[in-house]
Amino acid sequence: MMSQWNPKDPHIFASASLDRWKQLGDVALEHGHFSVAVGCFQEANDLSGLLLVSTAIGDAKLLSRVAEQAAAAKKANVAILAKLLLQDLKGCVDDLGHEESLKKKKLNSQARARARTSSSVGPKGKTKVKKIKGLGKGSSRSLPTSRQSGVVERG
Repeated sequence: MMSQWNPKDPHIFASASLDRWKQLGDVALEHGHFSVAVGCFQEANDLSGLLLVSTAIGDAKLLSRVAEQAAAAKKANVAILAKLLLQDLKGCVDDLGHEESLKKKKLNSQARARARTSSSVGPKGKTKVKKIKGLGKGSSRSLPTSRQSGVVERG
């Protein structure tokens, strides 16, 4: 009598990493063991793998859980696709709107950072370093020429 394989058995896979769970899920999927693949992908928290399996077997409940978990984990591509497959168009639009607002916030913060930086950097990236070193216009010091620095020019 053969016992059923349990992916959560601590004696078998006590030190298995997330990558191992993903690999094991991929192998189970290749051999058509969908329930085992689901268990492995859940252990690995592999939402893309769960999306694949849930669409392959047509499990709407699993697909709905994947959509919720992906939204909570801020994996918008998986969440939106899962909701689209569930024909939850309102959820898709909400997620797309949320992603768009995040992009706008990011762009605004980058613009503010550039504005703060431009106050210490002059036009076209010229900093105030020349004035500090005394090499700006009107300075009595000048950069050494090639003859003064010992560089031999070849002609």
